[in-house]
Amino acid sequence: MAVVLGLLAGVGLALILDVLDQRLRSPEEVRNVLGLPVLGVIPRQPGKLSTVACGLTVHSDPMSDVAEACRSVRTAVYFASRSAPVKTVPRRVTEPR
Repeated sequence: MAVVLGLLAGVGLALILDVLDQRLRSPEEVRNVLGLPVLGVIPRQPGKLSTVACGLTVHSDPMSDVAEACRSVRTAVYFASRSAPVKTVPRRVTEPR
């Protein structure tokens, strides 16, 4: 009886934590929750790198997947703003966990 109750409590706790988690984890969730188009996705780089270090990594390895993703997002931003040219793109507000 204790095993079954423990199992049910564990499943219930996992479901509650899943419902309370407000993070957006995929482009589809961003599109559905915010109603905004996703212009591109930049893959996560291994380790904890600052924004400057990420930029230097892209600069030092221009053929990497991350560099190609950055170029793809840049092009999407350029073509998405045909009426007025975009001069700046805001930096991310929070660091990923």
